[in-house]
Amino acid sequence: MLLAGLEVLAVAGEAVPVEVVDRVKLVTLFQHTVPAGDKPGFFAAMQALLTATFSVASLTFGFLGDVLSPQTLCLIQAAGFVPVALALLAVRRREPVPAVVGSAA
Repeated sequence: MLLAGLEVLAVAGEAVPVEVVDRVKLVTLFQHTVPAGDKPGFFAAMQALLTATFSVASLTFGFLGDVLSPQTLCLIQAAGFVPVALALLAVRRREPVPAVVGSAA
């Protein structure tokens, strides 16, 4: 199960940098989906990956900002979101929608 959680983290990690509100949503999602026994290792790995990828992303885009035009840099960032959007769409289609409490279904 830890591997499945890390796969979700890999997809979510593509969207780094993550804003504070989005990070809270992700942590809540992971708290509900990662098995209790795997949570310590999973959250340690998540924090290590976020710290490393944010640092590398900051340096990379800082360098690219000096070399490329702002329009080109924005297009590169936008292209990075396409695989994330497709992956999230695929996950959404695979998982059933939970029933709403109190609904007449």
